[in-house]
Amino acid sequence: MNVLKLATLFSVAFCALTTFADVTDYVDPFIGTAIHNDSNLLHGGLGGNVHPGAAYPFGMLIWSPDTETIDSAIYEYTKGAITGFSLTHLSGPGCIAAGDFPILPVIDTNYVSAGYKHRNESAAPGYYGVTLENNIQVELTVNQRSGMGRFHFPSSGGNLVLNSSHIAAGKILSHVERVSDYEIIAWSETGYFCGAQNKSMLNLVLQSETPFTFKDLGDGRVALQYPGNTVAQIKVALSYVSVDGARNNLRREIPNWDFSQLRNFAREAWSKKLSIIEVESSDTDQTKIFYTALYHSLLHPNIISDVPNSVSNIAEYPKFGAPGEFYTYSGRISHAQQAVGYTQYANVSGWDTYRSQAQLLAWLYPSEASDMMKSLVKAAEQCGALPKWAELNSETNIMNGDPAATIIASSYAFGAKDFPVSEALKFMQLTALVPGTKCGSKVERPGLEEYMRDGYLPNGTPGVWGVVATSLEYNVADYSVAQLSKELGDTSSYNYFLNRSLNWKLNFDSTSQLPRQRYAKHGPWLSPFDSLSLDGFVEGNAEQYVWFVPHDAANLIQWLGGNATVVARLDHHFSKVNSGPTSEYFYIGNEPSFNTPWLYNYTNKPSHTQYHVRKIRTDSFTSKVDGLPGNDDLGATSSWYVWAALGLFPTIPGEAKLTLATPAFKKIVITLPNTKLLVLHAPDAPLVYIQGITLNGGTALNEPWLPQEMIFNGGYVNFTLGGSEGDSNWLKP
Repeated sequence: MNVLKLATLFSVAFCALTTFADVTDYVDPFIGTAIHNDSNLLHGGLGGNVHPGAAYPFGMLIWSPDTETIDSAIYEYTKGAITGFSLTHLSGPGCIAAGDFPILPVIDTNYVSAGYKHRNESAAPGYYGVTLENNIQVELTVNQRSGMGRFHFPSSGGNLVLNSSHIAAGKILSHVERVSDYEIIAWSETGYFCGAQNKSMLNLVLQSETPFTFKDLGDGRVALQYPGNTVAQIKVALSYVSVDGARNNLRREIPNWDFSQLRNFAREAWSKKLSIIEVESSDTDQTKIFYTALYHSLLHPNIISDVPNSVSNIAEYPKFGAPGEFYTYSGRISHAQQAVGYTQYANVSGWDTYRSQAQLLAWLYPSEASDMMKSLVKAAEQCGALPKWAELNSETNIMNGDPAATIIASSYAFGAKDFPVSEALKFMQLTALVPGTKCGSKVERPGLEEYMRDGYLPNGTPGVWGVVATSLEYNVADYSVAQLSKELGDTSSYNYFLNRSLNWKLNFDSTSQLPRQRYAKHGPWLSPFDSLSLDGFVEGNAEQYVWFVPHDAANLIQWLGGNATVVARLDHHFSKVNSGPTSEYFYIGNEPSFNTPWLYNYTNKPSHTQYHVRKIRTDSFTSKVDGLPGNDDLGATSSWYVWAALGLFPTIPGEAKLTLATPAFKKIVITLPNTKLLVLHAPDAPLVYIQGITLNGGTALNEPWLPQEMIFNGGYVNFTLGGSEGDSNWLKP
């Protein structure tokens, strides 16, 4: 790049960077808290299933209201009463989870919920506030492992009722005790995610600025009673290791009683994370949707280790796979591990997040993402294999496939490299080569023996949910193992797993042109066949899974009949959007379809990717409370939106490649980890069709892929947009 072009680039970037307000002003945590109006959504149609509470980026403690729903750790916007403000939440899991230590401010301790109106409610990154109908004003803010609450009681006084024996999954073992008129401690079992029997132990320290009267209400419930007209400030902290750990977390993270200072600290942490991407747009609504999606993408995974020792930089966390312990007095688990020089993370929703969120975190937040990968490796060392869906320090084994392989390979490819990658590859190979390999008691690749024998999972394979879907997932994981093997110079492993990943064709029937169940040893196809049935699939059907070959898309297109045939078939598939898992049409509400809109980029019609990505964004994602089209699944759905708004997507597992669509904004400035800038300039936005792309002020780009050099070292990308398809204007002849 010559000096003139370089000067132009930074002039443009500086202009963009000086036009923004604080990006946290654009985040609306209420987006996605109401039921979405699309039909056939999974998990009861709870929309995004997200929470509006006070959270810190990747924080252990998420302090948020819970409403009267089937899952008591869910906030559902249409419900008129709050059952408590619990200290742990998962964002959009679509399954029962978390909800530890709910605290309910009441006048009368006989009440188990408190009414509220949305006009008296507010939320922002790191903050939540509401005035309840009992006239108690509530304000919450947080640090990484701790939080601070401010409760304004009326003249009649009131109570903070802590329920130590209830989580989302129901009643659990717990203990709570008064230490003084200023402090209580508690510990309880937790876990039981999504019906799994995983158990962990969680400790709480709660301190009050002013003295309270302690009352044991029985059944794990206690009340902290305050006199009238009191502004009661409390500090809370958690630890999955010990009461002393929670107390130290509290002392180190919130040393004083300045609520506003802590709130500003949380806001600044969010501002730093979110402003890595800055957008220029006159459309405030679209800006709001974008930054809220980025915010949701950064809530998980979560810190599980305590504050590191200030001298040794060693932090404690619970051993992965160790059972929950219930203790009567000591308040400490017996299996604490040491995280030396890094942060241990938990809550890795593998099947959901391997397609887009892992890549986003690794690309823009490689320090945290590297620690997340190190955490997966540490979990494997302790339980025997890489976990599939890790909640806290347990493998729940929820969902299917082998997602950890793609999370690790893709994270490494996109820049998260500070973890023991050779050891990670060994665990990836172990899981993919040795039938019955377990994390604790959970087999990570059920049916592996049959898969290795036949090249696919035959109908009726024991222990497998959705044999066709899982076969295809194993193909994706194999490709990911191949890519990391290549990066580390293991040629034989690369060749073996690459060839095995191409066995996807064994699950595709040339007559129906769809993936289907078949019998063992290359036997016949299962009959009768219903292409809209979920049988053989996971949260989708054959018409949706036919497009699920992200690692070999070009060959899939040829197998299906070539460009013209596939374009016509995709056009039909996209004639309805988000139509549910039993429809022949597209379903953005669930992860297996995330790649599908980008497939046109492998044909001669990338303009159709541009059109449909824009349509999905504008039709299915809004700034309203029902603005998420499906469970957010710990940021997975939101991360898809972030990529789509950038006009980029990581379609190929295990590789740092980004395919292109139309940016949502006139200008996007991305500060890369090396501080270099990637500027995406689309002055004609919101026009949808690309007429031409130039790089760094001159070179024409003639294919719908961002050059890899720019992914890591930045540069200036200028999009010329128009109102009609422009494929012939800029594609390679």
